[in-house]
Amino acid sequence: MDSKLAAFIEEWEGFTPVWKPDCGHEVIGIGHDRLPTDNITPPITHDQALAILAVDAGKAQHAVEALGWTLTPNQTIALVDFAFECGAGALQQLAAHGQDQVTVQLPRWIHAGGKIDDGMVKRRAAEVVLFTS
Repeated sequence: MDSKLAAFIEEWEGFTPVWKPDCGHEVIGIGHDRLPTDNITPPITHDQALAILAVDAGKAQHAVEALGWTLTPNQTIALVDFAFECGAGALQQLAAHGQDQVTVQLPRWIHAGGKIDDGMVKRRAAEVVLFTS
């Protein structure tokens, strides 16, 4: 996995070696959502978290590649981060507006639990900066 992508995601997700609550679900490592099929025994190391992140981010990367858009490395990182956090379905909704509207659409994805989330506001702003650089 691209080290710049891993660093960007970790900047927002942080690292936790144990399961912790996060917006109604549990996470471990670097933003890994607990799945019924998980066989993860905490505490985990940072290296283990990076290995789990590589799998999770790989799924988001695949969703971005499926768009068929020609993207710069920074644009790819911004969209993979978005898909990692919000999901492939959200990426499809964002992409439905077209590649030229990405920077307009990203800042709209800032709600959690029906409320504006300050962390998501900042993360979307960082994705816009990355997408345009």
